[in-house]
Amino acid sequence: MSLTGLLDAVLADAALAGAVEAAGAETLDLTAPEALRPFALAALAADRERGGAARPVLAVTATTREADDLAAALECLLPADSIAVYPSWETLPHERLSPRADTIGRRLAVLRRLAHPSKDDPTTGPLSVVVAPVRSVLQPQPSGLGDLEPVQLQTGDATTLDDVVQRL
Repeated sequence: MSLTGLLDAVLADAALAGAVEAAGAETLDLTAPEALRPFALAALAADRERGGAARPVLAVTATTREADDLAAALECLLPADSIAVYPSWETLPHERLSPRADTIGRRLAVLRRLAHPSKDDPTTGPLSVVVAPVRSVLQPQPSGLGDLEPVQLQTGDATTLDDVVQRL
């Protein structure tokens, strides 16, 4: 369900407009009901799209479920392709388990979109909002992961197995 018309009405509120103007300041504390979160984030992202800050908005939540719920709410206010959830690993650093492959792939896809957004494909294009559980932000990661080029194979492409293995 699209609620984009509500965003314009909410942006008319002086308090929210003041918060959007103050974005980028050294410190910005906002206290509001939880239901206002998607509107505040969408307002910041909409300001970016209207020529405001050139960086995506990072929303940090307490849990993965909160991140998923916030991203779903944002999809009612902004284009769905401009929102991404940066998932946390299911494992703790001291555990001798690797995170699931799909989690690693989702994290790499978000980092790639942040570092090298595609102008041709909206699913790999620029992000307006990245929603991340606090665990995903705190987990260590090597630098340069967004620069890794994904291996893309399509029906009809001709390539050797050695070439695919090398690229992987």
